[in-house]
Amino acid sequence: QTKNAELLEEVGMAQILPQDRLSGSALLEMINKVYGQIDNYRKNANRASALIPQDSSSKLVSLIEKAI
Repeated sequence: QTKNAELLEEVGMAQILPQDRLSGSALLEMINKVYGQIDNYRKNANRASALIPQDSSSKLVSLIEKAI
């Protein structure tokens, strides 16, 4: 999950708030930061979707079938 979050953060689609820094005030600050940049997140959505394989489930099934 961390790697997925890091990938999304790299393309401007996420902010990571590590558990050791998690608090109510830190979460609220992060929500406000994301909300304040919502237009950037919308713009980056296409870029992020291009990085995510669209056929990953069929590739996984294929790998499992080859292994058994």
